[in-house]
Amino acid sequence: DKTPTWAKSIQGTADPGEFSLLLHHAITFSTPCRFTLPHTYSASNNDKFNIHLYLKSSQDNGVVLFRRASRDTSKFMVLEIVQRRLRFAFNLGGGSREIVSDVEISDGNWHEVNIRRIDRLKFALRIDESHRELNIDAGSSTGGSSILNELDAFNVGGAPPGSGIGALSNEGFVGCLASIEINHEAPDLYSSSVSLCPSVQHGCMDLSCKADTCSNNGKCRIVSNQVTCDCEMTSFTGPQCKDHSNYYFFGKDNKQCGLIKYSIPDQRQRESDKLAFGFRTTNTNAFLTRIEGDSSNNKQYIELRLKDGFI
Repeated sequence: DKTPTWAKSIQGTADPGEFSLLLHHAITFSTPCRFTLPHTYSASNNDKFNIHLYLKSSQDNGVVLFRRASRDTSKFMVLEIVQRRLRFAFNLGGGSREIVSDVEISDGNWHEVNIRRIDRLKFALRIDESHRELNIDAGSSTGGSSILNELDAFNVGGAPPGSGIGALSNEGFVGCLASIEINHEAPDLYSSSVSLCPSVQHGCMDLSCKADTCSNNGKCRIVSNQVTCDCEMTSFTGPQCKDHSNYYFFGKDNKQCGLIKYSIPDQRQRESDKLAFGFRTTNTNAFLTRIEGDSSNNKQYIELRLKDGFI
């Protein structure tokens, strides 16, 4: 199926929203996994070349696109994240050349990436419309234009094993890609002709921690490339630390008292201990918790109480 005309890139646009029409054929790499596009998408004019895509990631290093020539593996083209910045590098016969973005892009937000060949000997990289275009000479080359057509189809999400040249990162991409266009053709990544890995899913799943990901002081963690909330030391539980943990009710009808006693295992080798609990009461004065030393030295203790409404 042909990509609809509205899915083509539009110059001068602002950052797209999550459901913007500019974001089409989005995919998520929840774990590093590489697949190959079914065509090379060569330009009709060998002097022209263009890559356009949107990406969203929080990883420090990872290969986004990679291609090389089968007959001469020293010829290559790669787009990758290196130390949270975007790097475009290539060798079309005039030696290795690279452009590195002057801004970090691994911030969990969508970024628009445009790479174009200005003429036979120059490439340009632009990230978002708000940043300046960076140019690089292709180097002296014999037949640099024809070498573009000698390169194999793009690998998406990583470089083939044993590539050995071109990419600085040996990691695959983790994050979201959308609106991939090569020479103004948009590969249909949802088509059966594209063999996606099991870990690559249609649509964009958020793989970044946000300020509101976890509630009640829960800590957001990326574990096995999944967003999780660590609710330890919060007295809450659940996927986002919103659910109340098991609780005890003391003083039914304000007439009965209760006490829970717990013997802490011997942990003398630890340099520090942490205690967390939650409570709710209308009393202004009350005993909350007390930690005592062992029976041989019961004069040492730490105690928390409510006194006149204050801890």
